[in-house]
Amino acid sequence: MIQGILLAAGHSSRYGSNKLLESLEGGMPVALVSALKLKENVDRLLVVIKPEDEELKALFDKLEIETLICDRSSLGIGESIACAVRASHDASAWIIALADMPYIQSETIATLVNMMRVGAAISAPMLKGRHGHPVGFKQTFLDELIQLTGDEGARSIIAAHKQDFAGFACQDKGIHRDIDFPSDIILH
Repeated sequence: MIQGILLAAGHSSRYGSNKLLESLEGGMPVALVSALKLKENVDRLLVVIKPEDEELKALFDKLEIETLICDRSSLGIGESIACAVRASHDASAWIIALADMPYIQSETIATLVNMMRVGAAISAPMLKGRHGHPVGFKQTFLDELIQLTGDEGARSIIAAHKQDFAGFACQDKGIHRDIDFPSDIILH
């Protein structure tokens, strides 16, 4: 079972307000666009939110998308990943995505899920020699994922297991495009 984890517990400090609730083209909030793309490609989806984010929780509850409140999310993204992996420890693999990256193409996520289904240990899309998001981890990394802390995410695991990394080339610029400032929102 491929578990999707959408990390939506950040503080939007550079943005100035909750960027995940900002509307994209068509009026859909950033976090919801990211969630729906991930949900359509994984077996199960879990969205990690911070305790005080009632508006985001209500948005996901309305669409029956499962949320997980991470009490330690203020300590960094590593805590959110660990919290979600602990809650879904029975998964065969995890696809970890960031809620502020709504421009990733659904096809890129589908390719990543397929990479994990056919046996990749760690995988991510690659563009111009740089890996992007989301990132997939097989069950064998359970212990390392649940021990993550701080604000580095899972970079340390990727660095420690370079021999297990199977990136795949894509032309999806969305794998490197996150939303940090209001000017990062693209409306067509």
